[in-house]
Amino acid sequence: MDLGHGFIPRLDARNYKAVERCLARDGPGMFHEGLDLPWAILEGPWAVDRGTSTLELCRDRGASYLVDTQAWRYHDPRTFEVEKFATTPSAPPQPLSCSDPGALRHFVEADLSLQASLGATAFLLPGMVPRNRGDDISDTTLTLLDAACDVASGEPRPCIAFLGAHTGAMEVAHRLVDALPLWITGCTCNSPP
Repeated sequence: MDLGHGFIPRLDARNYKAVERCLARDGPGMFHEGLDLPWAILEGPWAVDRGTSTLELCRDRGASYLVDTQAWRYHDPRTFEVEKFATTPSAPPQPLSCSDPGALRHFVEADLSLQASLGATAFLLPGMVPRNRGDDISDTTLTLLDAACDVASGEPRPCIAFLGAHTGAMEVAHRLVDALPLWITGCTCNSPP
């Protein structure tokens, strides 16, 4: 995967209009300069509800994009109190549980199907974020990745694993990276707030 100049902007309700002006259909864009946008990350709930024109502009201008559905949030019951997450088409009916592999698999399939329907160039695979330093989410992360393998193999796109890691437990993060399946193209890491 060539990420171009390496800066990947995140597009959502707060900044999409400025990006659309820079990716103008008729001409070079704002300030008479063409915007070099090899990649973008689009917020999933926004892209589903209001991102149609931005998605079209990205495709028309040859910009590749990931769709971040923020799948890691669905392990937390508070996520379902936020309308944009609770009403996203891929949202599970209740918080995800590590003890229900069938529900995890169904969620991963729905999440990747949503990303594919929006035309994502690569999949951002569902993961989770540890709640604290002692929360080892490695097994659940690998279960989610295993569930993604079946869908991803039927939709040939690069796959980026979302890995949660706590800065106070980097040895756990290193072990998780070492355990990643070989079909993963890359990964992005996040830590709890």
